[in-house]
Amino acid sequence: MANIFHIDFERLAKFLLPISLRKVIIKAFLNAFIKPVKTLYKQFNLFRLDKNQQISYNAQVCSMRKMLNDIFDPAQRRITIAQAAQRTHLMLYRREEEKPVMFGVHLVNRRDLIEYRNEFTVNIPICLQDREIEIRAKINYYKLATKQYIIKYF
Repeated sequence: MANIFHIDFERLAKFLLPISLRKVIIKAFLNAFIKPVKTLYKQFNLFRLDKNQQISYNAQVCSMRKMLNDIFDPAQRRITIAQAAQRTHLMLYRREEEKPVMFGVHLVNRRDLIEYRNEFTVNIPICLQDREIEIRAKINYYKLATKQYIIKYF
């Protein structure tokens, strides 16, 4: 499939030129016309490689972790993604019915409440703290819209 996008424009121009016109000056003239097309072709191939890399990632945890490590920490691959702590509800029981009654009241402090709001935690080395805006942009691009996260540095 990769050969579909491999085009040798100089060779193509040479083969499309009638044999009687295949002279050095005409070939040089055609190569001058082909140069902008070759430049666009290189830009297209770079764009294509970038987009192929982009679509290879998705919102799954393993894919997002791979993407973050590929881009920001390719040598040591220290970036991890962990699930946030599950919410626990306060359970109160009625003695006469012996059935649990669940209330949506959470008895937690403010710091725990921030962690409960997030659905996953991205653990990043402290040396990447100055690239937080880029990291957040990449995570926001791939994560599901309803998911919230927090970045922790270690």
